Amino acid sequence: MRTKYLTLISISSLILFGIVFYTIQSSMNARLLTTTERPVPRSATTTGIVSPSSTQTGITVSIEGATYIAAIQDNSSVLEAMRTLQESGEFIFSGREYPSLGFFVESVNEKYGTDGFYWILYVNGKLSGAGASQTMLKAGDAIEWRYEKGY
Repeated sequence: MRTKYLTLISISSLILFGIVFYTIQSSMNARLLTTTERPVPRSATTTGIVSPSSTQTGITVSIEGATYIAAIQDNSSVLEAMRTLQESGEFIFSGREYPSLGFFVESVNEKYGTDGFYWILYVNGKLSGAGASQTMLKAGDAIEWRYEKGY
């Protein structure tokens, strides 16, 4: 009788542990996912132009041979520029927000980082020292996302 009781308690404990673990994982994933909108992208060979106003700055975003021009406020982040282009239907991207690290871009135009390849941020031809949410832009900056083997 005691053996059956211990077995029942062990199985119940495992099931309870599984439910708690699943709940925690689900809530963490829900908090990390941010950008999931999927507007229809234009052809990769077109150049999208969002005209700047007098208080905005024009910057370029290059992705695998396509160049997009966005109008953003001075001192906007790369992430804000990408969201501006995404809202205009120029291209799509997705990623996750990590509390201490910032936004991590996981896909651009439905091309996901796989097999050790990631989207790497370059600003004005140089590897960015910060991520998309921390890199601030000024007039004339050129953003480039390269699909490269991770470091």
